[in-house]
Amino acid sequence: MVISVAGGGPDRVMKDAAINRPLVASWPVVGAEPDAAAMDVSVAQPVAMPHPASVQLALEGGPLFHLLALAGRDIGRDLLDHLISDLGNVDQGLVLACAQPDWRAVQSHSHVMISLCGAVGATRLQAEAETLNRIAHQMNRAALDAVTPGMLAQLGALIAAIEVVRRRHRGVTE
Repeated sequence: MVISVAGGGPDRVMKDAAINRPLVASWPVVGAEPDAAAMDVSVAQPVAMPHPASVQLALEGGPLFHLLALAGRDIGRDLLDHLISDLGNVDQGLVLACAQPDWRAVQSHSHVMISLCGAVGATRLQAEAETLNRIAHQMNRAALDAVTPGMLAQLGALIAAIEVVRRRHRGVTE
């Protein structure tokens, strides 16, 4: 399976121009044993950063909206507040953990990200978090440096999209 992600997010300042290049990461089918050959990370041609509105549209009708319908207005508001807070904590935690790197922290934050992305139907980002988790278990610094910027950009777009959903859920017009 191959995904393409854009590096650099609208709210993140990258110091290294190479970080702003999009990436293509390849990994084996879920459930297969990861090996060095299965983790092929290389630089790709520029790809447009997903706009939060396009991410939000991709979420429409999916698990997040189903949860909100079941939860009702008040519990839905709390759900969205906690989701944005938890994803923000993952984002901040990964920025710090990947810089050092602190492999256990990368494993922990990517594991939370896998769960949260799965819960809201962000399956592409969930798969990227699974890849990051494998990289952390392998302690592969080169792969970590290659996939992290694009994945964090996607995470930032997801957080922004869920913020749009939260404002709409509260009846706030944009």
